[in-house]
Amino acid sequence: MVRRYRDEWLIRVVQRRDEADRLAVQKMVGTKREFHERHMEKSPRPEDRMDTICSYVQELPDLRAELLNEARPGWSGTTADMVTASYAYIDALRAVLVTLAVFYPRGSFGADSHRFFSEVIALQFRWHRAHAEPYGPRTGGTIVNVHCSGNVISDAEKMVEDMVLSLVGYGGCIDWDDWLSRWRKD
Repeated sequence: MVRRYRDEWLIRVVQRRDEADRLAVQKMVGTKREFHERHMEKSPRPEDRMDTICSYVQELPDLRAELLNEARPGWSGTTADMVTASYAYIDALRAVLVTLAVFYPRGSFGADSHRFFSEVIALQFRWHRAHAEPYGPRTGGTIVNVHCSGNVISDAEKMVEDMVLSLVGYGGCIDWDDWLSRWRKD
C-alpha cells in the first residue's frame, strides 16, 4: 500500500512538473525560462551570481502568496478537493526547490534534482502516512490524506527556508528576519 502511494506520487509529480516549474521560473529575473535552462545545463557558482540569487529569493514570498491564493479555494472544498489543491501546492514548492538547487554545485542533489526532490517528498508522504495510521493502511480514514498533505507542505516550505538560508545566509543580501516573516505570512 505504501509503495502504491509512493508510485502514485511520483507519477503525479512527473505529470505536473512542467507546469509547476513554469510557475516557479516565472518569478526569476532576466529572461525567465532561458535563464533557468541556461543554468540547469552548467554548474552554477553562487558567488558569481549572488545578485540573481538574491533577486529570486526576494520574489519567493510573493510567489508563495500567489500559490496559496490558488490553493485556498480547494482547501475549503471536499476532502478530495483539499488533497488535490495540496498536491498542486506541493508540486509548486518542489519546483522552487529544484530552481534553488540550480545555485548549488552540480551533483549536490544527485544527477537529477527533479527526481531528488520528488523522492524526498514521496518519502515525506510515506513517513507521515506511516505514523498517522499506526494500525495499518486505511485505518485512519480519508482525512489522513489531508493531514499527510498538510504535513508535507510544512516540510517542503521548511526545505525552501533552509535552502534560502544556506544560499544567502544571515549576513547576506536579504534581511533574514524580514524575509522569513514575509515567507511565512498566510
